[in-house]
Amino acid sequence: MEGKRLLGLALSGLLLGLVVVAGGIAAFTATHPYWFADWWADTVLDNHYHHVPCDQLPSEAEIRRVMQAHQDVLQQIEALDPYGMELESGAIGVDIVPCAPGHASLTFWYLSHRQRVAIERIIGSDTFFGVPYNLENR
Repeated sequence: MEGKRLLGLALSGLLLGLVVVAGGIAAFTATHPYWFADWWADTVLDNHYHHVPCDQLPSEAEIRRVMQAHQDVLQQIEALDPYGMELESGAIGVDIVPCAPGHASLTFWYLSHRQRVAIERIIGSDTFFGVPYNLENR
C-alpha cells in the first residue's frame, strides 16, 4: 500500500513539474515570439533580422541619404570582399529592401561568419546610422 502511495505522489509531482515547465515555456514564448526563429537564423543560418514593423521603418529616400552620408563606412565593408568586387555584385553587399509602401530597410550579405562579425564591428550598432538592417549569409 505504501508503494502505491509513493508512486502516486511521484506521478503527481512529475505532472505538476510538467505543467510548470509548459507554463514557463508558454510565458517565455508569449513575451519573446521570435526566439526560436532568431536562434535558428543566428546559430544555424548565420543571419540576423531586425524585426522592426514595416510602418516604423524609414523611407527609401532617407536610407539613400544615410548611405550617401556614410560612404566611408560602406567602403570599409566593401573592403572585406576577398574578391575585390563592388558592393552590389560581390561576395559582400548591401541592398535597400522595400517593405510597405514608402518604407524600407537595409540588408547586408556576406559569405562567412568572419565577414558578418567584421560588418557588425564596422557598423558598431543595431542600426546603420538609424536605419534598421538585416544580415544574411548567402
